[in-house]
Amino acid sequence: MPKLLKNISIYAFFNLLNGSIPFLLLPFLTTKLSSESYGIVTMAQVIITMMIPVVILSFDGCFRVNYFKLESEKLPSFIFTGLVVILSVFVTLSITLFFLGEWIGQLINLETLILYIVLLIVVLKSVPLTLLGLFHSEQKASQYGIYMVSITSLNFALSLIFIYYFDLDWKGRIYGILFSELLFAIIGVAYFIRNRLIKLTFSKIAFKKILNYGLPLLPHGISGYMLNVSDRLIIANILGVGAVGIYSVGYQLGSILLIFFIAINQAWSIQLFSFLKEKTDSIRILKLTLLLILLMLFSFVILNLMIPVIYYYVIAEKFHDSRELVLIISIAFLFRGLYFLFTNYIFYFEKTKILSLITFTVISINIILNYLLIPLWGIIGAAYAAAVSNFCLFLATFFTAHKIYPLPWKHMLSFKFSLFKE
Repeated sequence: MPKLLKNISIYAFFNLLNGSIPFLLLPFLTTKLSSESYGIVTMAQVIITMMIPVVILSFDGCFRVNYFKLESEKLPSFIFTGLVVILSVFVTLSITLFFLGEWIGQLINLETLILYIVLLIVVLKSVPLTLLGLFHSEQKASQYGIYMVSITSLNFALSLIFIYYFDLDWKGRIYGILFSELLFAIIGVAYFIRNRLIKLTFSKIAFKKILNYGLPLLPHGISGYMLNVSDRLIIANILGVGAVGIYSVGYQLGSILLIFFIAINQAWSIQLFSFLKEKTDSIRILKLTLLLILLMLFSFVILNLMIPVIYYYVIAEKFHDSRELVLIISIAFLFRGLYFLFTNYIFYFEKTKILSLITFTVISINIILNYLLIPLWGIIGAAYAAAVSNFCLFLATFFTAHKIYPLPWKHMLSFKFSLFKE
Protein backbone atom coordinates (compact mmCIF):
# COMPACT_ATOMS: atom_id res chain seq x y z
CA MET A 1 0.00 0.00 0.00
CA PRO A 2 2.73 2.61 0.80
CA LYS A 3 4.29 2.06 -2.64
CA LEU A 4 0.90 2.39 -4.30
CA LEU A 5 0.16 5.61 -2.42
CA LYS A 6 3.60 6.96 -3.36
CA ASN A 7 2.95 6.29 -7.05
CA ILE A 8 -0.52 7.81 -6.79
CA SER A 9 1.04 10.89 -5.17
CA ILE A 10 3.61 11.30 -7.97
CA TYR A 11 1.06 10.96 -10.75
CA ALA A 12 -1.47 13.07 -8.85
CA PHE A 13 1.06 15.87 -8.39
CA PHE A 14 1.86 16.13 -12.09
CA ASN A 15 -1.71 15.55 -13.25
CA LEU A 16 -3.13 18.09 -10.81
CA LEU A 17 -0.39 20.58 -11.72
CA ASN A 18 -1.13 20.02 -15.39
CA GLY A 19 -4.87 20.21 -14.82
CA SER A 20 -4.65 23.32 -12.68
CA ILE A 21 -3.20 25.35 -15.56
CA PRO A 22 -6.42 25.42 -17.64
CA PHE A 23 -8.39 25.89 -14.44
CA LEU A 24 -6.31 28.96 -13.50
CA LEU A 25 -6.76 30.30 -17.02
CA LEU A 26 -10.54 29.89 -16.82
CA PRO A 27 -11.26 33.34 -15.31
CA PHE A 28 -9.11 35.01 -17.99
CA LEU A 29 -10.93 33.20 -20.78
CA THR A 30 -14.41 33.68 -19.34
CA THR A 31 -13.71 37.40 -18.82
CA LYS A 32 -12.27 38.10 -22.28
CA LEU A 33 -14.33 35.72 -24.43
CA SER A 34 -18.07 35.81 -24.96
CA SER A 35 -20.08 32.65 -24.38
CA GLU A 36 -20.27 32.24 -28.18
CA SER A 37 -16.49 32.54 -28.58
CA TYR A 38 -15.88 30.17 -25.68
CA GLY A 39 -18.32 27.77 -27.30
CA ILE A 40 -16.35 27.84 -30.57
CA VAL A 41 -13.14 27.07 -28.66
CA THR A 42 -14.89 24.22 -26.85
CA MET A 43 -16.20 22.77 -30.12
CA ALA A 44 -12.70 22.85 -31.64
CA GLN A 45 -11.34 21.00 -28.58
CA VAL A 46 -14.20 18.51 -28.87
CA ILE A 47 -13.25 17.73 -32.48
CA ILE A 48 -9.60 17.33 -31.46
CA THR A 49 -10.65 14.82 -28.82
CA MET A 50 -12.81 12.91 -31.30
CA MET A 51 -10.09 12.74 -33.95
CA ILE A 52 -7.26 11.45 -31.74
CA PRO A 53 -8.26 7.74 -31.85
CA VAL A 54 -8.99 7.96 -35.59
CA VAL A 55 -5.69 9.59 -36.61
CA ILE A 56 -3.31 8.09 -34.04
CA LEU A 57 -4.89 4.58 -33.98
CA SER A 58 -3.84 4.10 -30.33
CA PHE A 59 -0.18 4.04 -31.40
CA ASP A 60 0.90 5.50 -28.05
CA GLY A 61 -0.72 2.53 -26.26
CA CYS A 62 0.70 0.08 -28.80
CA PHE A 63 4.16 1.52 -28.24
CA ARG A 64 3.90 1.13 -24.44
CA VAL A 65 2.92 -2.52 -24.80
CA ASN A 66 5.63 -3.36 -27.34
CA TYR A 67 8.32 -1.45 -25.46
CA PHE A 68 8.59 -4.45 -23.11
CA LYS A 69 8.27 -7.06 -25.87
CA LEU A 70 10.64 -5.84 -28.58
CA GLU A 71 14.41 -5.90 -28.56
CA SER A 72 15.83 -2.42 -28.05
CA GLU A 73 17.34 -2.32 -31.55
CA LYS A 74 13.86 -2.75 -33.09
CA LEU A 75 12.24 0.18 -31.27
CA PRO A 76 13.59 2.92 -33.63
CA SER A 77 12.04 1.32 -36.73
CA PHE A 78 8.85 0.65 -34.74
CA ILE A 79 8.52 4.36 -33.87
CA PHE A 80 9.23 5.42 -37.46
CA THR A 81 6.67 2.96 -38.84
CA GLY A 82 4.07 4.21 -36.38
CA LEU A 83 4.62 7.82 -37.40
CA VAL A 84 4.37 6.84 -41.08
CA VAL A 85 1.03 5.16 -40.40
CA ILE A 86 -0.23 8.29 -38.63
CA LEU A 87 0.94 10.56 -41.46
CA SER A 88 -0.82 8.29 -43.97
CA VAL A 89 -4.08 8.62 -42.06
CA PHE A 90 -3.54 12.40 -41.87
CA VAL A 91 -3.10 12.69 -45.65
CA THR A 92 -6.19 10.55 -46.30
CA LEU A 93 -8.34 12.65 -43.96
CA SER A 94 -6.96 15.90 -45.42
CA ILE A 95 -8.08 14.82 -48.90
CA THR A 96 -11.49 13.88 -47.49
CA LEU A 97 -11.73 17.26 -45.79
CA PHE A 98 -10.91 19.02 -49.05
CA PHE A 99 -14.06 17.59 -50.63
CA LEU A 100 -16.39 17.46 -47.60
CA GLY A 101 -14.98 20.18 -45.33
CA GLU A 102 -17.64 22.80 -46.07
CA TRP A 103 -20.49 20.33 -45.45
CA ILE A 104 -18.92 19.07 -42.20
CA GLY A 105 -18.32 22.65 -41.03
CA GLN A 106 -21.97 23.56 -41.58
CA LEU A 107 -23.07 20.41 -39.76
CA ILE A 108 -21.15 21.26 -36.56
CA ASN A 109 -21.20 25.08 -36.85
CA LEU A 110 -17.44 25.53 -37.38
CA GLU A 111 -15.40 27.20 -40.11
CA THR A 112 -13.63 24.85 -42.51
CA LEU A 113 -10.28 26.45 -41.62
CA ILE A 114 -10.74 25.33 -38.01
CA LEU A 115 -11.20 21.74 -39.18
CA TYR A 116 -7.88 21.83 -41.07
CA ILE A 117 -6.11 23.30 -38.03
CA VAL A 118 -7.69 20.70 -35.75
CA LEU A 119 -6.49 17.86 -38.00
CA LEU A 120 -2.96 19.30 -38.00
CA ILE A 121 -3.03 19.63 -34.19
CA VAL A 122 -3.99 15.96 -33.83
CA VAL A 123 -1.18 14.67 -36.05
CA LEU A 124 1.34 16.87 -34.20
CA LYS A 125 0.10 15.40 -30.90
CA SER A 126 1.26 11.94 -31.96
CA VAL A 127 4.92 12.78 -31.28
CA PRO A 128 4.47 14.10 -27.69
CA LEU A 129 2.13 11.19 -26.88
CA THR A 130 4.74 8.69 -28.08
CA LEU A 131 7.50 10.40 -26.10
CA LEU A 132 5.30 10.46 -22.98
CA GLY A 133 4.73 6.74 -23.51
CA LEU A 134 8.50 6.24 -23.64
CA PHE A 135 9.06 8.17 -20.39
CA HIS A 136 6.28 6.22 -18.68
CA SER A 137 7.64 2.86 -19.86
CA GLU A 138 11.16 3.79 -18.72
CA GLN A 139 9.71 4.94 -15.36
CA LYS A 140 11.15 8.42 -15.83
CA ALA A 141 8.42 10.15 -13.86
CA SER A 142 10.18 13.51 -13.66
CA GLN A 143 10.75 13.75 -17.40
CA TYR A 144 7.18 12.61 -17.98
CA GLY A 145 5.75 15.29 -15.72
CA ILE A 146 8.01 18.12 -16.89
CA TYR A 147 7.34 17.43 -20.57
CA MET A 148 3.56 17.14 -20.04
CA VAL A 149 3.29 20.28 -17.91
CA SER A 150 5.56 22.24 -20.28
CA ILE A 151 3.25 21.54 -23.24
CA THR A 152 0.20 22.73 -21.30
CA SER A 153 2.01 25.79 -19.91
CA LEU A 154 3.17 26.98 -23.33
CA ASN A 155 -0.27 26.18 -24.74
CA PHE A 156 -2.00 28.58 -22.37
CA ALA A 157 0.78 31.19 -22.32
CA LEU A 158 0.55 31.54 -26.10
CA SER A 159 -3.25 31.59 -25.88
CA LEU A 160 -3.17 34.52 -23.44
CA ILE A 161 -0.71 36.41 -25.65
CA PHE A 162 -2.80 35.86 -28.79
CA ILE A 163 -6.08 36.74 -27.04
CA TYR A 164 -4.99 39.70 -24.90
CA TYR A 165 -2.07 41.23 -26.84
CA PHE A 166 -3.08 40.49 -30.43
CA ASP A 167 -6.83 40.57 -29.67
CA LEU A 168 -7.51 37.45 -31.76
CA ASP A 169 -10.53 36.35 -29.69
CA TRP A 170 -11.29 32.61 -30.06
CA LYS A 171 -8.68 32.24 -32.83
CA GLY A 172 -5.99 33.12 -30.29
CA ARG A 173 -6.88 30.08 -28.18
CA ILE A 174 -6.73 27.73 -31.17
CA TYR A 175 -3.43 29.21 -32.39
CA GLY A 176 -2.05 28.72 -28.87
CA ILE A 177 -2.85 25.02 -29.06
CA LEU A 178 -1.42 24.69 -32.58
CA PHE A 179 1.94 26.37 -32.01
CA SER A 180 2.58 24.68 -28.66
CA GLU A 181 1.94 21.25 -30.19
CA LEU A 182 4.18 22.14 -33.14
CA LEU A 183 7.08 23.17 -30.90
CA PHE A 184 6.90 20.10 -28.68
CA ALA A 185 6.51 17.80 -31.67
CA ILE A 186 9.80 19.25 -32.96
CA ILE A 187 11.35 18.76 -29.50
CA GLY A 188 10.06 15.18 -29.46
CA VAL A 189 11.52 14.33 -32.86
CA ALA A 190 14.84 15.93 -31.83
CA TYR A 191 14.86 13.79 -28.67
CA PHE A 192 14.25 10.63 -30.70
CA ILE A 193 17.04 11.51 -33.15
CA ARG A 194 19.52 12.52 -30.44
CA ASN A 195 18.95 9.27 -28.52
CA ARG A 196 18.87 7.16 -31.69
CA LEU A 197 15.27 6.15 -31.03
CA ILE A 198 14.08 6.64 -34.59
CA LYS A 199 15.38 4.92 -37.69
CA LEU A 200 14.22 5.61 -41.24
CA THR A 201 13.30 1.98 -41.82
CA PHE A 202 9.73 0.89 -42.49
CA SER A 203 8.98 -2.42 -40.77
CA LYS A 204 6.22 -4.63 -42.19
CA ILE A 205 6.11 -6.56 -38.90
CA ALA A 206 5.68 -3.35 -36.92
CA PHE A 207 3.06 -2.18 -39.42
CA LYS A 208 0.99 -5.32 -38.83
CA LYS A 209 1.37 -5.05 -35.06
CA ILE A 210 0.26 -1.42 -35.08
CA LEU A 211 -2.84 -2.17 -37.16
CA ASN A 212 -3.67 -5.36 -35.23
CA TYR A 213 -3.53 -3.38 -31.99
CA GLY A 214 -5.11 -0.12 -33.14
CA LEU A 215 -7.95 -1.17 -35.45
CA PRO A 216 -9.83 -3.44 -32.96
CA LEU A 217 -9.60 -0.64 -30.36
CA LEU A 218 -10.91 1.97 -32.79
CA PRO A 219 -14.61 1.43 -31.89
CA HIS A 220 -13.71 1.58 -28.19
CA GLY A 221 -11.60 4.70 -28.66
CA ILE A 222 -14.20 6.53 -30.73
CA SER A 223 -17.04 5.51 -28.41
CA GLY A 224 -15.03 6.52 -25.36
CA TYR A 225 -14.20 9.94 -26.78
CA MET A 226 -17.77 10.38 -28.04
CA LEU A 227 -18.98 9.75 -24.49
CA ASN A 228 -16.89 12.75 -23.44
CA VAL A 229 -17.94 15.11 -26.22
CA SER A 230 -21.33 14.09 -27.65
CA ASP A 231 -23.18 16.25 -25.12
CA ARG A 232 -21.50 19.43 -26.37
CA LEU A 233 -22.03 18.51 -30.01
CA ILE A 234 -25.74 17.98 -29.41
CA ILE A 235 -26.04 21.13 -27.25
CA ALA A 236 -24.44 23.13 -30.08
CA ASN A 237 -26.88 21.64 -32.57
CA ILE A 238 -29.99 22.24 -30.41
CA LEU A 239 -29.18 25.26 -28.21
CA GLY A 240 -26.24 26.92 -30.01
CA VAL A 241 -22.55 27.43 -29.21
CA GLY A 242 -23.33 29.98 -26.48
CA ALA A 243 -24.95 27.24 -24.41
CA VAL A 244 -21.89 25.07 -25.05
CA GLY A 245 -19.70 27.76 -23.49
CA ILE A 246 -21.79 27.89 -20.30
CA TYR A 247 -22.06 24.10 -20.09
CA SER A 248 -18.32 23.69 -20.59
CA VAL A 249 -17.48 25.79 -17.53
CA GLY A 250 -19.52 23.51 -15.24
CA TYR A 251 -18.20 20.45 -17.04
CA GLN A 252 -14.58 21.57 -16.63
CA LEU A 253 -15.04 22.15 -12.89
CA GLY A 254 -16.65 18.73 -12.44
CA SER A 255 -13.83 17.15 -14.41
CA ILE A 256 -11.33 18.18 -11.73
CA LEU A 257 -12.21 14.80 -10.20
CA LEU A 258 -11.16 13.05 -13.39
CA ILE A 259 -7.63 14.43 -13.06
CA PHE A 260 -7.27 12.78 -9.65
CA PHE A 261 -8.97 9.57 -10.74
CA ILE A 262 -6.63 9.20 -13.72
CA ALA A 263 -3.68 9.56 -11.34
CA ILE A 264 -5.12 6.82 -9.13
CA ASN A 265 -5.59 4.56 -12.14
CA GLN A 266 -2.09 5.20 -13.50
CA ALA A 267 -0.61 3.94 -10.24
CA TRP A 268 -3.19 1.21 -9.58
CA SER A 269 -3.12 -0.37 -13.05
CA ILE A 270 0.62 -1.04 -12.82
CA GLN A 271 0.22 -2.49 -9.32
CA LEU A 272 -2.81 -4.58 -10.32
CA PHE A 273 -1.08 -6.08 -13.36
CA SER A 274 1.79 -7.08 -11.08
CA PHE A 275 -0.65 -8.66 -8.62
CA LEU A 276 -2.43 -10.59 -11.38
CA LYS A 277 0.86 -11.80 -12.85
CA GLU A 278 2.09 -12.96 -9.44
CA LYS A 279 -1.34 -14.45 -8.58
CA THR A 280 -1.63 -12.36 -5.42
CA ASP A 281 -4.41 -13.25 -2.98
CA SER A 282 -7.66 -11.79 -4.32
CA ILE A 283 -8.69 -10.67 -0.82
CA ARG A 284 -5.71 -8.29 -0.77
CA ILE A 285 -6.71 -6.94 -4.18
CA LEU A 286 -10.26 -6.45 -2.93
CA LYS A 287 -9.09 -4.51 0.14
CA LEU A 288 -6.96 -2.17 -1.94
CA THR A 289 -9.83 -1.70 -4.39
CA LEU A 290 -12.19 -0.73 -1.55
CA LEU A 291 -9.66 1.73 -0.14
CA LEU A 292 -9.33 3.37 -3.54
CA ILE A 293 -13.13 3.60 -3.79
CA LEU A 294 -13.22 5.37 -0.41
CA LEU A 295 -10.48 7.72 -1.61
CA MET A 296 -12.58 8.57 -4.67
CA LEU A 297 -15.70 9.20 -2.56
CA PHE A 298 -13.72 11.47 -0.24
CA SER A 299 -12.40 13.56 -3.15
CA PHE A 300 -15.95 13.79 -4.56
CA VAL A 301 -17.23 15.29 -1.30
CA ILE A 302 -14.32 17.73 -0.97
CA LEU A 303 -14.75 19.07 -4.51
CA ASN A 304 -18.47 19.76 -4.09
CA LEU A 305 -17.86 21.53 -0.79
CA MET A 306 -15.41 23.84 -2.58
CA ILE A 307 -17.63 24.68 -5.58
CA PRO A 308 -19.50 27.68 -4.04
CA VAL A 309 -16.17 29.30 -3.13
CA ILE A 310 -14.75 28.65 -6.61
CA TYR A 311 -17.73 30.30 -8.30
CA TYR A 312 -17.66 33.29 -5.96
CA TYR A 313 -13.96 34.08 -6.40
CA VAL A 314 -12.97 32.61 -9.78
CA ILE A 315 -15.82 32.32 -12.30
CA ALA A 316 -17.25 35.36 -14.10
CA GLU A 317 -20.89 36.03 -13.21
CA LYS A 318 -22.11 35.50 -16.78
CA PHE A 319 -21.14 31.82 -16.41
CA HIS A 320 -22.80 31.25 -13.01
CA ASP A 321 -25.71 29.41 -14.64
CA SER A 322 -23.34 26.48 -14.96
CA ARG A 323 -23.07 26.05 -11.18
CA GLU A 324 -26.05 23.69 -10.93
CA LEU A 325 -24.30 21.33 -13.37
CA VAL A 326 -21.23 20.64 -11.27
CA LEU A 327 -22.76 18.20 -8.76
CA ILE A 328 -24.33 16.10 -11.50
CA ILE A 329 -21.20 16.16 -13.67
CA SER A 330 -19.04 15.20 -10.67
CA ILE A 331 -21.37 12.23 -10.04
CA ALA A 332 -20.81 11.22 -13.67
CA PHE A 333 -17.04 11.36 -13.17
CA LEU A 334 -17.27 9.43 -9.90
CA PHE A 335 -18.79 6.56 -11.88
CA ARG A 336 -16.04 7.04 -14.49
CA GLY A 337 -13.42 6.67 -11.77
CA LEU A 338 -15.03 3.44 -10.57
CA TYR A 339 -15.05 2.25 -14.18
CA PHE A 340 -11.28 2.82 -14.32
CA LEU A 341 -10.72 0.47 -11.38
CA PHE A 342 -12.46 -2.46 -13.07
CA THR A 343 -11.65 -1.95 -16.75
CA ASN A 344 -8.03 -2.88 -15.99
CA TYR A 345 -9.06 -6.54 -15.61
CA ILE A 346 -10.52 -6.46 -19.13
CA PHE A 347 -7.29 -5.03 -20.56
CA TYR A 348 -5.05 -7.45 -18.68
CA PHE A 349 -6.96 -10.52 -19.87
CA GLU A 350 -7.20 -9.02 -23.39
CA LYS A 351 -11.01 -9.06 -23.63
CA THR A 352 -10.99 -5.77 -25.54
CA LYS A 353 -13.76 -6.79 -27.95
CA ILE A 354 -16.15 -6.90 -24.99
CA LEU A 355 -14.97 -3.45 -23.95
CA SER A 356 -15.68 -2.09 -27.44
CA LEU A 357 -19.20 -3.53 -27.27
CA ILE A 358 -19.78 -1.96 -23.83
CA THR A 359 -18.56 1.51 -24.84
CA PHE A 360 -20.52 1.43 -28.11
CA THR A 361 -23.72 0.50 -26.24
CA VAL A 362 -23.16 3.21 -23.62
CA ILE A 363 -22.50 5.97 -26.16
CA SER A 364 -25.71 4.94 -27.95
CA ILE A 365 -27.59 5.35 -24.66
CA ASN A 366 -25.85 8.68 -24.08
CA ILE A 367 -26.81 10.10 -27.48
CA ILE A 368 -30.44 9.01 -27.09
CA LEU A 369 -30.66 10.54 -23.61
CA ASN A 370 -29.10 13.79 -24.80
CA TYR A 371 -31.60 14.16 -27.63
CA LEU A 372 -34.45 13.39 -25.22
CA LEU A 373 -33.36 15.48 -22.22
CA ILE A 374 -31.69 18.58 -23.74
CA PRO A 375 -34.91 19.80 -25.45
CA LEU A 376 -36.77 19.26 -22.15
CA TRP A 377 -34.31 20.63 -19.57
CA GLY A 378 -31.58 22.41 -21.54
CA ILE A 379 -27.94 21.96 -20.50
CA ILE A 380 -28.96 20.34 -17.19
CA GLY A 381 -30.46 17.52 -19.30
CA ALA A 382 -27.02 16.87 -20.81
CA ALA A 383 -25.55 16.61 -17.29
CA TYR A 384 -28.17 14.01 -16.31
CA ALA A 385 -27.46 12.09 -19.53
CA ALA A 386 -23.74 12.04 -18.64
CA ALA A 387 -24.45 10.74 -15.12
CA VAL A 388 -26.76 7.95 -16.31
CA SER A 389 -24.41 6.94 -19.14
CA ASN A 390 -21.35 6.75 -16.88
CA PHE A 391 -23.32 4.72 -14.35
CA CYS A 392 -24.20 2.24 -17.12
CA LEU A 393 -20.55 2.17 -18.19
CA PHE A 394 -19.40 1.40 -14.66
CA LEU A 395 -22.09 -1.23 -14.08
CA ALA A 396 -21.41 -3.11 -17.34
CA THR A 397 -17.66 -3.00 -16.76
CA PHE A 398 -17.99 -4.12 -13.14
CA PHE A 399 -20.01 -7.25 -14.01
CA THR A 400 -17.75 -8.05 -16.99
CA ALA A 401 -14.64 -7.73 -14.82
CA HIS A 402 -16.27 -9.86 -12.10
CA LYS A 403 -16.96 -12.58 -14.66
CA ILE A 404 -13.35 -12.48 -15.88
CA TYR A 405 -11.72 -12.24 -12.44
CA PRO A 406 -14.20 -12.67 -9.56
CA LEU A 407 -13.24 -10.73 -6.44
CA PRO A 408 -14.43 -12.24 -3.14
CA TRP A 409 -17.09 -9.60 -2.38
CA LYS A 410 -18.92 -12.01 -0.04
CA HIS A 411 -15.82 -11.98 2.16
CA MET A 412 -16.76 -8.44 3.19
CA LEU A 413 -19.61 -9.89 5.24
CA SER A 414 -17.18 -11.81 7.42
CA PHE A 415 -16.53 -10.43 10.92
CA LYS A 416 -12.84 -11.12 10.35
CA PHE A 417 -12.70 -8.81 7.31
CA SER A 418 -10.75 -5.61 7.83
CA LEU A 419 -9.63 -3.07 5.24
CA PHE A 420 -6.53 -2.14 7.17
CA LYS A 421 -5.06 -5.60 7.82
CA GLU A 422 -2.93 -7.48 5.35
